[in-house]
Amino acid sequence: MKALVIIDMQDDFFASRSKEVVSEQIKLIKEAKQNGDQIIVIEYEDCGETNKKILKELKGYENKEFLLK
Repeated sequence: MKALVIIDMQDDFFASRSKEVVSEQIKLIKEAKQNGDQIIVIEYEDCGETNKKILKELKGYENKEFLLK
């Protein structure tokens, strides 16, 4: 089994990044879900929540974990 680690994909933290970054993350999430891989989301404390499109893609997937740094 593999793990996908998503780091600092919070809108407040990476506002200057392009939509392509979010699209690529969603593609990787879909692949990880299809394979049953664990998904770990690491968020910077006090920088808002992870991008809403990414959270929507993760909704309902049980093999995920959120960590604050």
